[in-house]
Formats: sequence, structure tokens, C-alpha cells
Amino acid sequence: MGEALAGFIQRELLTRTGMQDCRSQARTWELLRLTRMPTVRVEIGYLSHIGDRRRLLDPAFRDVVAEGILVAVKRLYLLGQDDQPTGTFTFSDVLARELERGGAQAI
Repeated sequence: MGEALAGFIQRELLTRTGMQDCRSQARTWELLRLTRMPTVRVEIGYLSHIGDRRRLLDPAFRDVVAEGILVAVKRLYLLGQDDQPTGTFTFSDVLARELERGGAQAI
């Protein structure tokens, strides 16, 4: 499950940010090897890299990254239901869907 989530996160972030694809790295860190639950480590960039630093200091860029991670987590549980192309599903879409589901469950 963690590997699937990592794939969703990677695709969403690459599509939304245009950053370099450094691929997923399976189980190289203790966090990934020793944790029994699905685990993903996301490195968006490095403050020591001038280009990454400029982007990471931009609140709008951080919002894009956060939205991409949120959508990736949601995609993991949607499993292709009413799927939209990578990079097009937004926080507003997720929120509307959850409100719709919550309203239906309350009835």
C-alpha cells in the first residue's frame, strides 16, 4: 500500500510542479523499513539548492504540493472511481466529494 501511495504522490507532484523525477526509492530509510504501517517519505527539494529554496519559500508552491499529496492519498482510496487525469483533481473536488458523501451518510 505504501508503494502504491508513493506512486500516486510522485505522479501528482511531478505533474503539478514540473520538478525533476528522482523516482521512488523503496525501503532505503529506517522509517520505511521498520514501520509496520504504510509509510511514505516525501522530499520536495533541498534548501541548499537555490532553485528548490526559491520554490520552497513560496507559499503558493507549498499549497500546490500539499494539494498534490492530499489528492494522491484520496486517489489511493478511490481506486479509479470517477477518476480524473493526474494533476487535475483539486482540493475543492475532494472537499465537495466528501461533503456529498457525508450528507448522504447523514440521511
